Amino acid sequence: MIEPRNFAPLRCLCAAFLLAFLMPAYAGDGYADGVAAFRQGDYAKAYQIWLPMADSGDARAQFSVGTLMARGQGVEKNELLAVAWFLRSAEQRYALAQYSLGVMRDEGIGIPRDDAEARRWYALAAEQGNASAQANLCQMYASGEGGDKEPAKAMDWCKKSAATGNQVSAATLAELRAAMPTLTVVVPKGNVRSKPSTSSAVVARVVRGDTVVRTGPPIDQWIPVLISDSQIHGFIFEPLVSMSTARMH
Repeated sequence: MIEPRNFAPLRCLCAAFLLAFLMPAYAGDGYADGVAAFRQGDYAKAYQIWLPMADSGDARAQFSVGTLMARGQGVEKNELLAVAWFLRSAEQRYALAQYSLGVMRDEGIGIPRDDAEARRWYALAAEQGNASAQANLCQMYASGEGGDKEPAKAMDWCKKSAATGNQVSAATLAELRAAMPTLTVVVPKGNVRSKPSTSSAVVARVVRGDTVVRTGPPIDQWIPVLISDSQIHGFIFEPLVSMSTARMH
């Protein structure tokens, strides 16, 4: 059984912060001077370098100032102000700041805990490739934390996270797959559509003997399915698949 709150180790501002310093630093870029100071343990100097840049709108610096404040490094710890800096950076689509806001909302750090908001911020970061956000979404969609359980979305994010080597996501992916019935196409050919309607676009074509994974209950005889090999989601008309396994019990 997939339990919520089983992935707290990934919800860590320190991990996100250190990842930021793996990004390329460009010659003559003042931000790189702050990175150098941080690596030397001179957090106060890093803060002094980044604060003017943050004030002028640099998303990287805003994120970094926020993280220093959240951790109390080089400046007095102030989680509320850290949230404000993360928000300014996140509004510029800076993925690490989006992830960090997810952490703050998730754990109630400097701001009231809100699982739905945490999931929203993780989703924005995950869409930009943030691996930790992808891992958290894998679990949140699977467990229903912060919203409805969404097995299809959970499988997508678990697969992406597992591809980065995350073993927890890999295990959750296996559990999700095992819990979803496999349906067999019983007609010569058929279509998987984008919505539960014959007027919607065809996203895949199937033939007799093909299998699809059911991801939810039928909607007016349309079954939400996943084609595992191609990771295509869509809907298939119930009479096209094996009726012995098509219904949820």
